[in-house]
Amino acid sequence: MAPVIASLASLFEQFDLKGTLEAFGILFLAIDMPGNIPILMRIYRKKAYVPANQITAAVTIIIGAFLCIIHYTSSRSHIDLKYFELAGHIFLIFLGIQLVMNWEFFSPSGSSQFIAIMPTAFPILAGPATFAALLAVQQSARWMSMIIAISTNLLIMHTILGKLSWISAKIRPGLFKTLSRAFGIVLISLAARHIWLSFSS
Repeated sequence: MAPVIASLASLFEQFDLKGTLEAFGILFLAIDMPGNIPILMRIYRKKAYVPANQITAAVTIIIGAFLCIIHYTSSRSHIDLKYFELAGHIFLIFLGIQLVMNWEFFSPSGSSQFIAIMPTAFPILAGPATFAALLAVQQSARWMSMIIAISTNLLIMHTILGKLSWISAKIRPGLFKTLSRAFGIVLISLAARHIWLSFSS
């Protein structure tokens, strides 16, 4: 019993509220669920069904695999993780510009169940932007903060996917485009701040 309590205490010692909120914010802005709702609504209209459980599970597996690859690569090649973090923040700036300018690099097509799951999970939700966000925060955030931030974003993702029919009927798509632009501005500011701090230190 004592080793279990000690392990739990060690986990809670790693909890950092500021780091958790920052990691959650960067991941939330990168995944951009509000901005992706118009794309998800188009898939919903074609399929009349978006499998929330399968999509969330697929995103969880993709994120977990990516973190394992980064950890393995950095430990084997002895590359400083700060370089990964810097690359992630640079990509996030380009993502923020994409959100502000309302550019769209992916338009779903097809009507199979595979089309409903895979392009939604990857690359729409767990694509380059999410990978860049993970690269950006995994160096500065503790593991407990990372787990909480990722889990909270996955919960929000699952909730929105599950309520997509209600959202499609009640809320205008233009509102999400406006929110997406606002998220883009915030994302650029956060990424630029981290790059500035990296160079200044």
